[in-house]
Amino acid sequence: MHITKNVCESLLGTVLNMPERTKDGSKARHDLMALHIRKELHFAQVDQETEEEETDGRKRKRVARQHETPRPSCFTLNPDELEQFFKCLLEVKFPLGYAGLIRRWLDPTKKIFSGMKSHDCHVMMTQILPVAIRGIMEPHVRATLTDLCNVFDVITRKSITVKKLGRLQEEIVTILCEMEMYFPPAFFDIMVHLLVHIVDDIEDLGPAFLHNMMALERMNGFIKGYVHPHKDVDESSQRKLDEHYRLMVSDQLEDLPGSDDESSEEGDDEMDNDGEDERGAADETTDSGVAGSSDTTTEAKRKRKQRRPNRVGTTCDIITAVDAKTGIPTEPKHVAKGYGLQLGAILRDVVDVNERKLRTKKKQHLQAQLLARLHARYEFPVEYRNEDTKDNIVNRRALSKFSKNLSGYKTMLRGMLGNNETWEEIQRHFPRMTLEQYNKFLENEELEYTKRQSTWGKELADKNIGHHNLGCRGFEGKQPVWDKEDQAYINAGLEPPFAKYKDPLFRAYLRSRYHRELAGKRVTKPDVVVGVELVADAKVMALEKAVLMEQAAAESAGSSSQTSTGKVPWDTPFIRGLNTVKARPLLDKPHRVPGAGGGRKLADYGLDVPASTRESRQAQKDREHEALLKKVADLETTMEQRVSAEVHNESVPRFSNASLPRLLARSMMRWPTGSMKSSLILCCR
Repeated sequence: MHITKNVCESLLGTVLNMPERTKDGSKARHDLMALHIRKELHFAQVDQETEEEETDGRKRKRVARQHETPRPSCFTLNPDELEQFFKCLLEVKFPLGYAGLIRRWLDPTKKIFSGMKSHDCHVMMTQILPVAIRGIMEPHVRATLTDLCNVFDVITRKSITVKKLGRLQEEIVTILCEMEMYFPPAFFDIMVHLLVHIVDDIEDLGPAFLHNMMALERMNGFIKGYVHPHKDVDESSQRKLDEHYRLMVSDQLEDLPGSDDESSEEGDDEMDNDGEDERGAADETTDSGVAGSSDTTTEAKRKRKQRRPNRVGTTCDIITAVDAKTGIPTEPKHVAKGYGLQLGAILRDVVDVNERKLRTKKKQHLQAQLLARLHARYEFPVEYRNEDTKDNIVNRRALSKFSKNLSGYKTMLRGMLGNNETWEEIQRHFPRMTLEQYNKFLENEELEYTKRQSTWGKELADKNIGHHNLGCRGFEGKQPVWDKEDQAYINAGLEPPFAKYKDPLFRAYLRSRYHRELAGKRVTKPDVVVGVELVADAKVMALEKAVLMEQAAAESAGSSSQTSTGKVPWDTPFIRGLNTVKARPLLDKPHRVPGAGGGRKLADYGLDVPASTRESRQAQKDREHEALLKKVADLETTMEQRVSAEVHNESVPRFSNASLPRLLARSMMRWPTGSMKSSLILCCR
């Protein structure tokens, strides 16, 4: 970091010929003359040496100095090139928070730089300078400086191979040798020399971003902001310590104002009485003449604003690990945590709320748009960087999630309509929804098809067993919380209450429908579980008993308590208990068994396929065959009439030329014998 800053300042000061920072001053030129090297950079000889008495500021006396005219060098910019260079810099625009504003440390009138931070020098050397010097300077000097900027860009990358480090060391030595041919010896101070040892530091300490000081200096500047004014340093330090203490205990104190940094950042917390917190509001709302009591203060609860809608992020997050079975990102944790929410935001940006059946072949254009937005938002590992919907598990999982999010999108909108919310409130929550889409959604809600679908969904919802407390990530997102709860029981010397269930699916299903209550209030802290009552719905408790009975029956029969009985892989005690509680048989639909598939049919259980289904399919084929034969007979009759009409010049009915090829193709595919095909071809001739 410091090497980049010092090299950048020396390079800019020399190339721009800044009086106070250039390494090519009069003393450097005199050194060249004393060493008898680089004669093209010696001072120009004057025909008549004129001397002028000037005041030496250090000696306070009149001294005689000789006017010396330095010759132009290949590494400095002329006035026209300086104008073009500064014009390019002033037109550069960065995203918000990417780098400092160039105008702050650039003076276009004096053609100087000042006040550049370490990160500004890093951005200048790695990204701006190679672009700004294009078309100016000498070609050989420009090529060397571009290679130098590329070296700084490579060493700051997050991943670099050992083989590349060897080539990088050779490039650094070559670049320094070329710069020694162009720049004066005064340019090569200790900081420029340290470029030779950068590769050794990377091999010993790892990539440069792991041991630079930018993050620490940024934090140092943040801490310095607390010291205002400077005369109250002790008070400012105490303020910083208080903030650290507040952050440390924010997870333990629920009603501490401002303790929830994430919710405060999202705008969830709301202040009452024009900016006062709930304590001040409680003191003012008490009876006149009576001071605000602490009981009223503690009972006052924070109000919550309506949660603002999730939006698609503007950056491209890098995902380093993906579960090969489920297609869900797992690393890094902070990126995987918001993956499901971003899928919903992408869906609402791309898909109309009135769309149906998102995963059909007719909606492949929407699928392509969704996957394109997904891969623009996240950078997956190399094997998943494609939009294949067949072999790519990430894309298949994402499309499944998109389909569920579309259903949730409609459900959320129906709930808002049920609460009599206006169009302005709905648009505030769904900013990408148009008024036309909203009106069409209202029209679709009145259709008979939508009402049947709604009734069917409500009937399915009535069959649900309890209400789960899972988030958007399902069992996977809840598992770390459950692990903390189990560890709390183990630390207390107790057995976790759900450890007795061996089937992991049933254990997760049952656990997600239990919650803890203490004094009538629900407890959500994973470390406050010992001694707290577990509460569940009556159906959940009935399911638990039914599964335990099925397990006991399976154990008495000699089979495993959590595996299938051998008929089908999903015929487990959990599934049988679930179907028992939901009051439906295991085989409730023809040709289908509730579960994970497996290709089983009714015939596998010794049951015959209903004859009516087989006869109806055969009858349909017969009807199609008879219809084709009739069309061919009509075609033969029409062609015979045409032939006779051409002979007698009579008018006959004409058939469509567009339908003839399709009719011939379908007829030839349907007929199994070749005699009918040949007769049709002969008839057409």
